[in-house]
This record gives sequence, C-alpha cells and structure tokens, in this order.
Amino acid sequence: MSGLDEGAFGVRLGRYFKLIQAPPSLRTTSFKTHQLAATRLSGPAASDEIRVDIPAEDGFLCQLQLSAQTQSQRWRGDGLRLNQVFAKDAIGILDLRAELNAELSGPLDSLSFYLPRAMLDEFADDVGATRVDLLRCEPGLVDPVLAHLGAALLPELHQPVEASSLFFDQLALAINAHLMQRYGAMRSLRRSPGGALSPARERRAKELLASRLSAEVSIAEIASACGLSRAYFVSAFRQSTGTTPHKWLQGYKIERVKTLLARSDMTIAEMAAACGFADQSHLTRSFTKALGLAPAAWRRQCSN
Repeated sequence: MSGLDEGAFGVRLGRYFKLIQAPPSLRTTSFKTHQLAATRLSGPAASDEIRVDIPAEDGFLCQLQLSAQTQSQRWRGDGLRLNQVFAKDAIGILDLRAELNAELSGPLDSLSFYLPRAMLDEFADDVGATRVDLLRCEPGLVDPVLAHLGAALLPELHQPVEASSLFFDQLALAINAHLMQRYGAMRSLRRSPGGALSPARERRAKELLASRLSAEVSIAEIASACGLSRAYFVSAFRQSTGTTPHKWLQGYKIERVKTLLARSDMTIAEMAAACGFADQSHLTRSFTKALGLAPAAWRRQCSN
C-alpha cells in the first residue's frame, strides 16, 4: 500500500483512546504499520465510568472483546444509541463518520482495529473487488475468526521489535479480507489467477526473502516482483511451499543459524545480527521453539 500519513495517523489513534478520568491501572498498548493499526485497552473495573470521545473521520473502528468478563458500553452519536454488554470474542463496529462518545464500565480488555477508508479502498482495488461503503454487524456478535486473528497478534503487539513486517502484512491481509467480506459484502470483480506460483516466481520470491535477513521486506515488495497482488501472492506462495512467506523465512533463518553453529566460531549474538533476529534472546527463543534445544546446546551436540 501507499501507506497512511504517520503523523496524522498517530494523532487520530491517540484521540480515540484518550481516556478522561481513567484509573491509573488502565493500560493501552498500540501498534501501527502502513496496513495494520491496533490498540489493546485493558484494566480492572473502575469506580467511575470511563469516557471516550472519538472525532468524526471517514473510517471504522472494530472492537474485539478479549476477556471472559463482560464490559458495558454506551455509544452515542448520529442517532446511535447503544447499551451493550460484550462477552468474550464478541465484536462491535463503529462508523467513524459521525462524532461519537462513549461511557465504558466494568473490567476492560479489548482489542480495537483502526480501519481508515483509504486503506479499505486500496485493499479492495488490490484484490480486484468492489469497494466497501459500510462495515456493519449486530453489536455483540461473537466472531471466532477475528478472535483467532486477534490472538495471533497479541504476543507481537507487546513485543513488536521481534515481529517481522511479513507477519503484520499477512495478518493485515487476513483481517481486512475477513471484515470486508463478512461485514461489508465485498465481492470479487475479477477471477483469481489461482494455483501455485510458477517455478520462476517461486524462485524469485525465495531469493528476495533470503537476501533481506537483516532488513525488512514487505509482502507488497515481493508480490510486485512476482507480478501479483498481495493477497494472490500469499495464497499462491502457500500452495507452492505449504506455508506462508513469514513462516518460510523463519525456517530459512533457523537453518542458517544451524549452519553457522556447525561450521563457524561466531557467537550467538553475532549470529542473531547476521540472520535477522532482534537480538540474542530472540534467536535463542526462536531456535529453542523450533528444535527443542538452545543454540549453545545444539552446537555442543553437533560437535560431539
């Protein structure tokens, strides 16, 4: 995507979660890329209601309730009168074209996705689908698909330095597609190319991924090199390799670490820098999760 204006974006998202008279224990954690913006709002029940004011803008806010505890919400604006108790995995979608204000009470634990009009339109154009005028759902509807996508995002939301842009790109594509198809009635206007990548395209994609271990590479960049849209590229790559670009790259990086452990005297910290990990601890966690052994233990086992 061409991307959102970072300065204006930060101001907008900050306004949405500027809490007046909020208890000190209330926590907000936000993350943004050009394609994905999310904020987690969590904290215990407050003695007084929390008020949130949202200025008018052409876009939507989709809120996913994370906690098994319920949260009472009253939204007002442009004729909207909602008094809703949200259960775990329930969602609500707010049309931001009207100025809104809310009163929240009860334990808070929700994940909100910011969906500006420009991003939705660009996604629809990219996949060759109808543009969505309105996202709408019955407030409090339980959405297992969005709950699953939100659960995948949460660990990275709190440790974004360890997540690659590929991961966020793929998650953004999945979230946008789900919300626009289910709640915006988005329809395809062109036939999907379908199938797997050609051998030449698969080779090109893997070469790009492998050449950028220490620098971020985006789905858009690789898809463009293959002459495909982002969504079609991810689908075709999965059919060709059995996995996503993000997971393929993770596996490739682990194999590179194994080679270095067996054939070099590099330290673990040096390997982390060379193979695109955030730091030594990030490499160690990833390696141990993949192989069941820490890098140092694997090196000792290999030398024996």
